[in-house]
Amino acid sequence: MKELRILADACFSAQVGQALKRFNASHPEIQAVVSIAGAKDCLQQLKTGDVYDLAILADSGVAAAMMPDHTDGYYVFAGNSMVLAYAPGKILNAKNWREKLSDPKVSISHLEPNAHSVGYAALMACMLADSVAPGMSCTLLNHPGRKVVAADAEVTDYAFAYRTECIAKKISYASLPDTMDLSNPAFNAHYSTAKHDLTGDGKNIVQASAISHAVTIPLAAKEPEAARDFIEIFLEHNFTAQGFQPRSEIVGKSPRRIHAALEVRKPPRVQSANYEDEADVHLLQRARLLHRQQPAAEAG
Repeated sequence: MKELRILADACFSAQVGQALKRFNASHPEIQAVVSIAGAKDCLQQLKTGDVYDLAILADSGVAAAMMPDHTDGYYVFAGNSMVLAYAPGKILNAKNWREKLSDPKVSISHLEPNAHSVGYAALMACMLADSVAPGMSCTLLNHPGRKVVAADAEVTDYAFAYRTECIAKKISYASLPDTMDLSNPAFNAHYSTAKHDLTGDGKNIVQASAISHAVTIPLAAKEPEAARDFIEIFLEHNFTAQGFQPRSEIVGKSPRRIHAALEVRKPPRVQSANYEDEADVHLLQRARLLHRQQPAAEAG
């Protein structure tokens, strides 16, 4: 039996698993098999000759790094944001997170940045923290309680995580300002000031941008048509209901059969375990500033 070989980032394990069952039930002539890996392993496997028919990536930058030698295009299907998860018994929200994380006695964790996209996104969020308060980047990056942990590690007081992970696991979290949470493409010029050397040799430097999840079909794929079938099944998930941000962008040649830009619908409101966390103070301040400016503009 033929195989459809899929490489997928660990953050999509649940969605890929569901799509896998549906694909295999409707395609008796070919068996889909999935390899789960972090961002670094995905990049290295795809660039060093391992043959996969489809890659589902947490960071579209990995797909961009594959062009033009290893893929001719990719499709961005969703976005995300970095948040601060917190342990039971802790209280954290958009108003007090700077004070809480400045305490040298607390523990703060994130995944390995040289292996996982959410790990280096955490570092980048810390690098951008000076946009919220001068000196905050140094406080976070040099915090005595900051730990690099494995995915199944013991819970720390606070942890940088994808918002969608917290929603899926029903973990309480606090939102971060959009100048550091890597959620807003309008801030890409600002985000790009944060960088991380993924492999430590200067050859794979990741530059921050709004988090974008993507699918791509490598040029070496042996089953590209079956890969397109899997993409359509995978994208039938209601990602916005799961806390992902709507994205629809084609870079280069689309790996999908649908080449036109898709209609992007406003996602439904998804509340966190702590209702206060959804009230981002910086957004409220921006709205008030805009309200004050409107009368002046009308008078002019």
